[in-house]
Order: sequence, then structure tokens, then C-alpha cells
Amino acid sequence: AFPNPAQTTLNIVNPKNGINNIEIFDFNGRSIIKKDFNSTDNKISIDVQRLPQGTYIYKIGNSSAKFIKK
Repeated sequence: AFPNPAQTTLNIVNPKNGINNIEIFDFNGRSIIKKDFNSTDNKISIDVQRLPQGTYIYKIGNSSAKFIKK
């Protein structure tokens, strides 16, 4: 994911693992964003501008990672 930390948009390289949605969780485990995308897309862009500053986790299928909202 880039940029990390993100201010307005988080870009994620599509892992092309057959999954076509992404979910973002706050650090308490609450789902706050869900977005569908085309499984053939190379990059997924998510608007994170309205999120408060902090650490978040995104999940695509069984893959997950964290990012910081600045």
C-alpha cells in the first residue's frame, strides 16, 4: 500500500488472489470501509480523507496489512 502514511488516498496493488473486495478496519476491529473492485484492476484506490488520524488494517481475502492515516 502506498503512500503510507496516507492523507487522502490509499493505493493498494491488487494481489489478484481471486477476491474482488477490500475491507478496512479501525484498530478496535470495527469495519469502517468496504469497497468492491474489478479483480483485473492493477491498483485499488481508496478515499481515506475522512478517516481520523490513526492506524488501520485493510484486508483482501486472507491477505491483510496495516497503514497509517496522517
